[in-house]
Amino acid sequence: MQCKRCGYCCTFRVRLSFFEYIKLLFLGYRKFTLKDNSGKRCLKQKENKDCFFLKRNGDKASCRIYSHRPKVCRYYAENSPKDCAVINPDVKENII
Repeated sequence: MQCKRCGYCCTFRVRLSFFEYIKLLFLGYRKFTLKDNSGKRCLKQKENKDCFFLKRNGDKASCRIYSHRPKVCRYYAENSPKDCAVINPDVKENII
């Protein structure tokens, strides 16, 4: 599947492993997480639900930490093709 860079997959809460969190700290990122109800570290989301690291330019989106993105982000479309708005247009319709 070819990514269309719509950014839809970057609008979900992303839990970080301890090592992913430390890696991003080591790279100089600060104040990019919060703790969820279970106490796990998650990437912050903007008011519109976009990931803290998602950058939008018109109708295209890109990840500011693409080469260091968490494992769940790396495998999202590969593991969840039915949930990708690019592959399955019904996904957007079901949300609205």
